[in-house]
Amino acid sequence: MNNKTLALLQPIFFIAMIVVNALANILPINGLNTGEVSALYPNLFVPAGFTFGIWSVIYLSLLLWVVYSGMLLWKGEQKDPIYQHVSKVAPLFLLTCVLNASWIIAWHYLMGGVSFVIMAWFLRSLIKIYRVMQISRSSITGWPLLILYIPFVIYLAWICVATIANATAVLVYAQWNGFGIEPWLWSCIMIVIAFLLTSFFTYIKGEFAFGLVVAWALYGIYKGQFEANATVGYTAIICSVLCLVFALVGFLRWNKKTPLEGII
Repeated sequence: MNNKTLALLQPIFFIAMIVVNALANILPINGLNTGEVSALYPNLFVPAGFTFGIWSVIYLSLLLWVVYSGMLLWKGEQKDPIYQHVSKVAPLFLLTCVLNASWIIAWHYLMGGVSFVIMAWFLRSLIKIYRVMQISRSSITGWPLLILYIPFVIYLAWICVATIANATAVLVYAQWNGFGIEPWLWSCIMIVIAFLLTSFFTYIKGEFAFGLVVAWALYGIYKGQFEANATVGYTAIICSVLCLVFALVGFLRWNKKTPLEGII
């Protein structure tokens, strides 16, 4: 696909995704807002409502990506490593916009299995973006790092947690008995898995932003589930703190020469 075409398609796909997400609660789609759909699948992995404010951060950061990457694609300076980075990520970004909107529709029409398949594909696409970004990571510093790299780390972190939550909701819908294991214990296991995943991205890969996002999600679970089950709440807050610790240690370990040089 021509890169100037990509530059034009990105804002169109982005706006369409935002419109679908807005209509999900304004109409709402299928007569249910997103929170009401979640309430149909009660489980102990659901975070407090305020936690979903992270979407504002995600969409704002993606808007900056759309604007800045669009400028780079339009100029087409092919020898620029940042241009190479953008030209490889942009087609995958379009796919994530389609999957994001598709998931909303499937979720609101109570197609649990379909929504999980879409979410898994969504996660796979963001992992692909992350892997592509690793090729040019060392050549992107300063403001380009914040605008062209960090948004997808934040996005990936949240969708990792959302995929676990979506899987849990589908299992609740299917009335799975969890091999006889108590629901609170399964939630604790899922929380620990989220932490272990975060430890990989923070300590091994040095992704500070990933740790912040998952710490926020687990704090939301603590606030949302503590009264229902204290053990789940304590597990969530402990893992949330550990995510922050691993994020800081990983950042210091991997950024002896900070990639934020040029910002401060």
